[in-house]
Amino acid sequence: MNWITEHQLPFGDFMEDVVDFLVINFSGFFDAVSEGLQSMIHGLTDALLWIPPAALVLLFTVAAHLRHRRWGLTLFTAASFLLIWNIGYWEDTMATLSLVLYATLLCIVIGIPLGIYAAHSQWLYKFLQPVLDLMQTIPPFVYLIPTLTLFGLGVVPGVISTVIFAIAAPVRLTYLGISQVPTELLEAGKAFGCTNRQLLLK
Repeated sequence: MNWITEHQLPFGDFMEDVVDFLVINFSGFFDAVSEGLQSMIHGLTDALLWIPPAALVLLFTVAAHLRHRRWGLTLFTAASFLLIWNIGYWEDTMATLSLVLYATLLCIVIGIPLGIYAAHSQWLYKFLQPVLDLMQTIPPFVYLIPTLTLFGLGVVPGVISTVIFAIAAPVRLTYLGISQVPTELLEAGKAFGCTNRQLLLK
C-alpha cells in the first residue's frame, strides 16, 4: 500500500499556483480592498479614541443595564471597562472593537441575503451546507495564511478571517427563520395579496 503515499497528488503545488496567479493578476484589487477596509477600521478606532474613556464606560454601562435590567451585569460591565482603562489597554480594546464591529457588519451584509436566497433555492442550501460546516470546523487562524498573502499585514486579514469563520451563523439563522415559517401563514399572506417582499419582511 506504499504506492498510495509514494504517488502523491500535486495538490500543494496547485494551490501555490492559484495563490501566485491571484497575487500577480489581481494585486490591485486586493490592495484596494485592503486599503479601503483599513482606512475604515482606523477611522472608527480614531473616532472611538476621540471620545473620552469615561464617557464610553458610562455609555456601555447604561446600554448593558437598559438591555438586560440586571444590576450584577451592569456592575460587571462597568468594572470590566474600568479595569481595561486602568491597566492601559484602552487603545487596543477600541481597535479590537472596531475590528469586531466591521466583521459583524460584513457578516450581516453578506450572510442575510445569502440566507434569504438559500431559503428560496434548495439546491443552493444543499451546496452551502457542507461549505458552512467546513468553514465553522477549521480554526480561524488557518484563514490567516491565504489572507495575509493576498491582503498583506494589518487588520484586514483579521477581519476577513473572522468573517469567513462567523458568516455561517447569519446564513443558517436566516435560512431557518424563513424556511420554518408555517405554510398556512404564507398561504394566508398570498390570499390577501401580499407581494414577495411583503411576505419576506412581514
